[in-house]
Amino acid sequence: ASSSVVDADSQDMNSRLTDLFKTALENDRVTIRTEPLKSEEIPAMILLPEEQRRMAEMSALWGEKENPYQSEHTLLINTRNPLIQNLGRPGILGADGSQDGKKARVARQVYHLARLSQGAASPRDMENYAREIFSLLQELL
Repeated sequence: ASSSVVDADSQDMNSRLTDLFKTALENDRVTIRTEPLKSEEIPAMILLPEEQRRMAEMSALWGEKENPYQSEHTLLINTRNPLIQNLGRPGILGADGSQDGKKARVARQVYHLARLSQGAASPRDMENYAREIFSLLQELL
């Protein structure tokens, strides 16, 4: 799927993905960036500013549990990943906007999984993620 395909609102895949994730996450501290990664396996990853990453490492050495993902970070969306390509396609929406709601829920899960892969989720976050993913899976059955 080419990112140069535009929809009726003249949006390409990258801008649709950026808008989708910004809307789904509702978090001004997360910068959304889209680019094709070498591997298509990983849908997204979280990047921390170098200074912030080093401070988190130093805090860990001192035995402090600081979560660097509570402050500003970047969610890098892999446009080569098939799931991300499907999220970025313009969809035919139902009258109730249900397709948009499902895409937003999947986008949140992509973000949550990226955080989990970095070890950035608290026990409370884990509980909320599990509840949301179980709800999403239930709808598929």
